[in-house]
Formats: sequence, structure tokens, C-alpha cells
Amino acid sequence: MLNDYLQKVDCQQCPSDPCVYWKHTDRGLIVIAIHVDDLIIVSNDTQMLMQEKNSLSKRFVMHDLGEAHFIFGMKITRDRQNCTLWLIQEHYLSEVVEKFGLKKCQSVAMP
Repeated sequence: MLNDYLQKVDCQQCPSDPCVYWKHTDRGLIVIAIHVDDLIIVSNDTQMLMQEKNSLSKRFVMHDLGEAHFIFGMKITRDRQNCTLWLIQEHYLSEVVEKFGLKKCQSVAMP
């Protein structure tokens, strides 16, 4: 249903990742990434973003959780003033180290 809806509203499906859609207009770009039943929607135009979210909420039951702070175990850090964004994997890596019992391993310098 979501795929049909997004294509109906002129979103293009990414050929390399079918869970990512985008729409480019004269006003800006909007990207919608889907993971199971979660969406992350980003845009370089706030008004376009709000219109898309409003349109989706009229068609689907959804809850706007606000600005994303984590995705796939990665922390999202933004500096809007300098137009920068970082994805920090420290939490995810700590979980992997813990899962495989490597917490007490000694680091080794590698050339």
C-alpha cells in the first residue's frame, strides 16, 4: 500500500535500494527511507517536509516522533548552523564488542 501511495504522489523508487524513495521539485528534495514500519523523512525544504508528513498522515495511521536521534544503532548529530550531519556508530560498536565477549581484549597497533 505504501509503495503504491508513494508512486501515486510522484515519488521515485531508488533503483539500488527499493526502500528509499525521493521526490525532486523546484522547491526542493524530499527523501523517504522505510524500515519495516518506520519512516525517516528528510528534506531541504521544511514546508515541503511538513506537507508530505501531513499527506502521509491523512492516508496512514502514523505517529510523528519528531527529529530523529538514532537510526540502526547509530546516533545522529546535527549542526544546522554549519549544515553538517554526523552518524556516530559508537553505541552499535559497543554492543558488538559486548555481544562477542571482546570487552577485555587488548588493542594492537597494526601497520
